[in-house]
Amino acid sequence: LSCRLIIAHSRPKHTFNNFYVGGRVEVGESFFKEASVKFNRFFDGLKSGENHFVLKPSFEVDIADTKIKTNVILDYINGSFEKNYFDGDKIQYGFTNLGINPSFQINSDDYSVNLGATIYYSINNEASKSSLYIYPSINASYKVVGDLMIAYAGAEGNLKQNSYQDFVNENPFLSPTLSITPTDQQYDVFAGLKGKLTNNVSYNVKASYVNERNKALFRSNDYNENTGNEDYAYGNSFQVVYDDMKTLSFYGELKADFSEDVTFGINGTFSSFTNDFQQEAWNMPAIKINSNLDFNITEKWFAGTNVFYVGERKDFQMNTAFSANAAPVTLKSYFDVNANVGFKYSDRLTAFARANNITNNAYQKWLNYPVQGFQVILGVNYKFDF
Repeated sequence: LSCRLIIAHSRPKHTFNNFYVGGRVEVGESFFKEASVKFNRFFDGLKSGENHFVLKPSFEVDIADTKIKTNVILDYINGSFEKNYFDGDKIQYGFTNLGINPSFQINSDDYSVNLGATIYYSINNEASKSSLYIYPSINASYKVVGDLMIAYAGAEGNLKQNSYQDFVNENPFLSPTLSITPTDQQYDVFAGLKGKLTNNVSYNVKASYVNERNKALFRSNDYNENTGNEDYAYGNSFQVVYDDMKTLSFYGELKADFSEDVTFGINGTFSSFTNDFQQEAWNMPAIKINSNLDFNITEKWFAGTNVFYVGERKDFQMNTAFSANAAPVTLKSYFDVNANVGFKYSDRLTAFARANNITNNAYQKWLNYPVQGFQVILGVNYKFDF
C-alpha cells in the first residue's frame, strides 16, 4: 500500500524537444551523384541533450557494363544526461563513425548481382578508443519464372548509431539515465522468393538470420519505496540494456490490387531470439501481423482500415525491497483495429476522420502503461505550394 501511495503523490513529467535542419542535393551528369546532410538537436525537460550530425555523399561511375558505386558516411553524435539512475554522476557519450561502402553491380535480363563491403572506423570520443568494423554488402536476384517468381538472397551488415531521440521515438517512457552506444550488426543473412500470383496479386516470403552485438533492448527500471526517489524511479520508467543477440525470422507478405480503387495487404513476421547475457529478449514480440484495406469510394471520398496483432513480450521489474520474488513479467498479446474516412476537397485540402482502437482494448504496449481506449480524431490537411 505504501508503494502505491508514493507513486500516487509523485509528479512524473517528461517533455521532449527537437530541432533539425537538413538538405539533399542531386547532380545529373557527374560521378558525384548526390549528398544528404542533417543536423539534429534533441533535448528534454530534465537537462538531457543530444547533437547528431550525419553527412552522406554518394559517387557513381560506369565502366563497360558494370556500375561502380561508393557511399560515404560521417555520423557524429554527442550528448549527456544530468545523472545516472543510481547516483548523481553525470553521463556523457560521443561517437564519430566514418564509413565507406564501395560496391559494383552486374545486371542481365535474368539476374542481378551487387557485390560490396562496408567499412567503419568508429571513435568513442569519451573513452578515447577506436574500433574498425568490416561488413558484407552482397545482394543477388534471379528470375526463376519471369516476374512470377524471383529468387533473391544476400548478406549485409552495418554499424547502427543509436541515439536518445531514436529510443524516445520508440518508447517515450524512458528515464533520462541511459547508456548510448552503437549496435554492431555483424551480419544479416537472408533468402527469399517474391513475384506475382496473378496480375493483381503479389507476394514476398523471406527467411533471415541476424547476429548483433550490443543490441539495444528496453527493460523496466527496478525501484524501491524511498520517498527521495526521482519522479521516474517508482517503477514507472524504462532503461536500455544491451545484449549480444541472434534473431531467426520468417517474413511473409501478400498484396492485392482488386481494382484501381481497392487495395489489400497483409504481412507477418515470426521471430526467435537467442540471448547471450539477458534472461529474455525484453519487449521483443515473437509474432507481429499487420493487415490493411484501402479503397476510393468516389473521386472525392476515400476510406481504409488497419488491423494489427502483436504477440506476447517479456519484461522484468523488481522492487529492490522484495528482490527474492523477482521474475520476468509476460505482457499479453493484443489486437488493435483502426479505421479512417476522408474527403479530398482539392489537391491541397483534405478533411479526415480516424477511429483508433475501435475494440476499446486498454492493452499494455509497455509494462504499467495501458494505451488509451477508443478514440476519434477529426482534422484537415493543407499542402502549401511554394
